[in-house]
Amino acid sequence: MRDLPEKITRMQQEGKSQTAISFAVIKGIFFPTTSSEEELQASPQKQTKLKVFAAGLPRSGTGSLAVALEELGYNPCHGPCSLELAPVLAEHYAGLSTNVDIIRAQEEKGYDAQGLDQLGWKLFKEAAAKTDVKVILTEHPRGGKAWAESWSSFVPDHIYYFSQR
Repeated sequence: MRDLPEKITRMQQEGKSQTAISFAVIKGIFFPTTSSEEELQASPQKQTKLKVFAAGLPRSGTGSLAVALEELGYNPCHGPCSLELAPVLAEHYAGLSTNVDIIRAQEEKGYDAQGLDQLGWKLFKEAAAKTDVKVILTEHPRGGKAWAESWSSFVPDHIYYFSQR
C-alpha cells in the first residue's frame, strides 16, 4: 500500500484508463500480492486459446470446477482474476466491444478455461462456436430453488461489504 501513489502515477503515465487504475487499486487492496507474484505478473503472459468453457450461473459449482480444471493443467479465470477484465467489461457495457472481445481478452491474459463465475451465462454461445472448445454446463446440485437461496444469501453480503469501503 505504501507504493500506491507511485503505482497510480505510473499507470497514468502509461495511458491507462481511470477504470483500469481504479480496479488495479481495488485489486491491490482486496487481493494483495507477494513479491514472487509481482515478479510473475511483471513477466509477459503467454496468450493461449480457449479450451474449456463453463456455461452456467455463479453458485453452481464453478469454484469446484475451477479447482478441478487447475488440477488438470488448465488456467481458469475464476474469482479475483475476474477483476483483470474490468477494462474490457467497461468497454463492453459502453457498447465499444463484443462478447468475443471479452473471450479474447481472457485468452490474451493466458486463461484457457473461462465462463466460471459471472460470465458463463453471457458468453456461452460465442465460446461454443469456437472450434475445439469443450463446454461444460454447471447446475446447482439441489436445483433452481436452492440456487436462488444460495445466490440471495451470498450477494447481499458482498454488496454490503463493498458499499462500506
